[in-house]
Order: sequence, then C-alpha cells, then structure tokens
Amino acid sequence: MTGSMAGWLFADLSIVLAIVFMTSLQATDPIAISITTSTTSTTSTTTTTTTTTTTTTTTLPSAPDTSPPMACNGVVPKPVEVLISKAETQPAKQIFKQIATLLDQNYPDSNFSMVIIISGTGGDRSEQASKSARRSAEAIGETLKAFDRFVNEKYVEPNYTADLQLGVAKIKIFPLVCD
Repeated sequence: MTGSMAGWLFADLSIVLAIVFMTSLQATDPIAISITTSTTSTTSTTTTTTTTTTTTTTTLPSAPDTSPPMACNGVVPKPVEVLISKAETQPAKQIFKQIATLLDQNYPDSNFSMVIIISGTGGDRSEQASKSARRSAEAIGETLKAFDRFVNEKYVEPNYTADLQLGVAKIKIFPLVCD
C-alpha cells in the first residue's frame, strides 16, 4: 500500500512541476530580453564636482526554435478530461476526434503539450494487471504524439488505477492558453 502512495505522490509532484515550468515559459517580444545596469560615481573636490554615469545594456536573443505555438501564456491548470472505452482497439482518428471535440467545447482552437493518461485495471491490483494497464497508457501516449494539436515538447505521463474498468483510459489534457 505504501508503494502505491509513493507513486501517486511522485505523479502529483510531476504534474505540479510541469505546470509550474510550462507557465513560466512566457512569450517575449521578437527583439529579446533587455537587462540594463546603471552605475553612477561622484567625485568631489573643493572647486569641481565630476559625475560619471555608465549604462550597460545586455540584450539576450530569443530562443532560435521558438515557434508560434510556443508564444503562449502557459497551460490551463484544470485539465480537460476524456474517458475512452476500449482505448487500445479504437483507431487514432476516433481518439483524436473525441479530444478535439472536447477541447473545442472548452477552449476553441487550442493546442496542448501536456497529457496524463490513466488506464484502468478493472479493480485487479496484481502486478500483471498494473503492467498491462501502464503499457496501455504508454501506447495511447505514443498514438497521441501524432495528433496535430499536440505541440511543442509533448509531455506524456502514463499511469494506471484500479478505479477504472479494464480497457478504459482517462486522458487529462492541459490546453495551452494563447493570446
């Protein structure tokens, strides 16, 4: 029992860190980021006062591979969830259509770059059922990587639970928030 709790703790921590890192990727102007440093020194004598001001500006270039989908404000912290029955046997186009429909209902024309896939073991807590469900989640993740709305780094977190029926997958999609 404690081993499974550690796995969920790791999964929760992974989710939180992924959200934090993805929301920290904010779009910058095409020019770049500028850092300005000013130094002022004053020299005083009985007859003359001299003030010298030095300003240094450092401009960092934009990332060379920044593409339009990357120019987003971050991810939505509350995911869009899709339940797919018989996930391993459904064609990729059918899965993509279900995801696109749900995304468009909640976040029209949005893309995503982070997905958590949880496959069910049907209540079976055996090691074999857990491995099978995890392989199923990994296979769904590989299928999703071909979806044209899955952009950028394509983070996939496969997992499993005894709370879902065997063959059912819950896909949690974190849409990108773009201007």
